Amino acid sequence: MIKDLTNCNALGFFKVLVDVCQTPVAKKIVNQNRDTMDTRQVWHELCEHYQNSISSKMRSQELLRWAHTAQLSNSNHCGSHQSWIANYTKTIRQHQALQTDENKLSDQMCVDFLNNLMRGTTHLEGVLDTYYTARKAAGIHDPFNITFEEYVERLIQVAQPYDAAIGQSRGRGSRSANFHSILGDESDEEEDSDNEEDPQASLEVFQSNWDRRSKSGGRKERKKDDKLWTNRQWYFAQSQFMRTKQTEMKGNGRSNLVQNGS
Repeated sequence: MIKDLTNCNALGFFKVLVDVCQTPVAKKIVNQNRDTMDTRQVWHELCEHYQNSISSKMRSQELLRWAHTAQLSNSNHCGSHQSWIANYTKTIRQHQALQTDENKLSDQMCVDFLNNLMRGTTHLEGVLDTYYTARKAAGIHDPFNITFEEYVERLIQVAQPYDAAIGQSRGRGSRSANFHSILGDESDEEEDSDNEEDPQASLEVFQSNWDRRSKSGGRKERKKDDKLWTNRQWYFAQSQFMRTKQTEMKGNGRSNLVQNGS
């Protein structure tokens, strides 16, 4: 039964390799072992190839460069500080996966890198120093011993209340928007426009500020004398204007006929 379970796990893992390995070299390695379905051999060949690959080396250098220089205070990161820290942890994990055991970064180096990137971020730059001071004051042997995972966890704990406060303050601000509204008299009746004024003369354009929160009730309000035209009103005004133009053209045509006849 244990043998059958092992075979099932091997088949499942081989199926995962078939779905995940999309590069030409990875597909070639998987297809070469399709008959035996030896997942250990496939994994060994994949690791051996990518550890000695030029593209993997360049990618590793790129990840290390970003992990060493991407300071949080200058990163223009739009999300929360917790998401930035999680993304940094992912970058370190990807870099470590591309390295051999001899070339992997130690925990202390990762901690030093991340601590250096926290400079300039007020609520996070003193987390490591506070941890060291507390351990030294408590008389703990080797107070400067901390793993990368522990340091990341402490940073996230400090970043949580800050991100929560920023998220609440974003909803309390006051916003204003400028827009143009076209005003006119509302009417549903269609009358002869021979004796009516040009509808364009009655159109007025106002620019108004729409405050997100009013001083009294805290609701969105507009100035009372601002009105937005509906589609029906706009169509009615256009039809009036066209009828006026047509009437003027007919009148001009009649006057020309009278002059020619005389």
